Order: sequence, then C-alpha cells, then structure tokens
Amino acid sequence: MLDFILHLSPGILIALAVIIFIGLIAQAALYAKANEPWVAALVPVWNVIIFVDVVGRPKWQSWIIMVPGIIIAAMILIYWPQLDGLFPVIDSETLVAGPWGTKSSFADATIPLTVIGIAAVPMVVFMMIIFTEICESFGQHKTSDKILAIIFNGAYILFAIALSPTAQYEAPWYKKKRGLPYTVPEDPRKIKSRSNGKSTGHGKSTGSRSLRQTQIGGRARPVPLLMGLVLIG
Repeated sequence: MLDFILHLSPGILIALAVIIFIGLIAQAALYAKANEPWVAALVPVWNVIIFVDVVGRPKWQSWIIMVPGIIIAAMILIYWPQLDGLFPVIDSETLVAGPWGTKSSFADATIPLTVIGIAAVPMVVFMMIIFTEICESFGQHKTSDKILAIIFNGAYILFAIALSPTAQYEAPWYKKKRGLPYTVPEDPRKIKSRSNGKSTGHGKSTGSRSLRQTQIGGRARPVPLLMGLVLIG
C-alpha cells in the first residue's frame, strides 16, 4: 500500500498534500474565528472536541467521530497484510503497477473491509451534520451553503467562512435551535485591549468580571460569566 502511494505521480501527491494542508488551515482558522484555541486543530482528540463544541454540541459527542476512527485504525493494523495485498505491486525496474489483488483477494479482506465500512457510515453522516451546523453557527443559512460545505468541506470552510469578512460566529447552532443557554467566547484580543486600557487608566471599565453573550429563551443579553456558567451547568 505504501509502495503504491509513494509511486503515484507527483501531481497526485502534491494534490493530496494541498488537500491535507487546506483542511488543517481551515480548521485552525475556523477555531480562531470562533475565539477558540486555533492550535487545537493540530492536536488529535482535542481538535475533535473543539469541532463539536463550536456548534454547541456536548463534548461527549466527539466520541461519535473518534470511536469509528479508532475501529478503522485497529482494522488496518490487525489486517494489514490482507489490505496491503490488495494494492498493485510496483515493478522496481519499470515502475509499472501490476493488477489489483496480486498478493491477496478481496475475499481475504472481507472482514476488515466490512467493519471499516460499517464504522465509517455513522462517522461520515455525523460529520455531514456538523458541517451544516458550522454553516448555521457562522450565519450561512442557505441550503446551497450547506451542500457546498458537505461537498468541499475544508475548502469551503476556509474560503467561505474562516477567511470571509462577512461570515461571523453568531452562536453555537445546536444549542440555539433548541433554546438552550449558551455562551459565545469573547475575542482574547478585546479582553487584552480592555485590560491594557484599565491598567493605563484609559477607556471605560467593564467591571472586574468578564462578560459573555448568553442566549436565554431566544434573546441575547450580556450576563456575568459566573452566572453563565451556572446556567450551563
């Protein structure tokens, strides 16, 4: 499998590298726009937790993505010889790929392929739902926006949401549409600017407690952070 991948044309390898790079940059930029730690996009597990948290879903739902991923990884490791044997063998002299299934047949890999397929379905469906909720959370409410997010995911999120000056983080959509209380994290730069203003005696003081925008019963109003945490709990 690795030998086959490494012998792909440079154009295909570059395209794959660009897709991976766009995915990472899109995720990091999205988190930053939602005032979440952008570095979370580079850390496994943490990136999935923040991914579901941005749309307001409970953090435990990140397991809907991680458990199938663990199952798929386990199947690949356990049945590596059978899966690896499905890929064409590259002739070392001519660099020509042979037929598929030279070392093992698809019948030999029935178990891992079946388990991988079953595990991938809920993960893919759940991520499609998350992508539509990302659109809603950032004010992209058109059906066309959601379809484009599902088809192009990373590229759409990067150019249409993360880098778009018109797309702003409005609210965690999962909680908003259910009328649940939620908080929108304040931009750290504004907090720092306010702190600097207070330390130099410039600007109006907003009090000793940080304020967040909390949604209660469909109407947004500023409340102290402590009260917002109590409501969430």
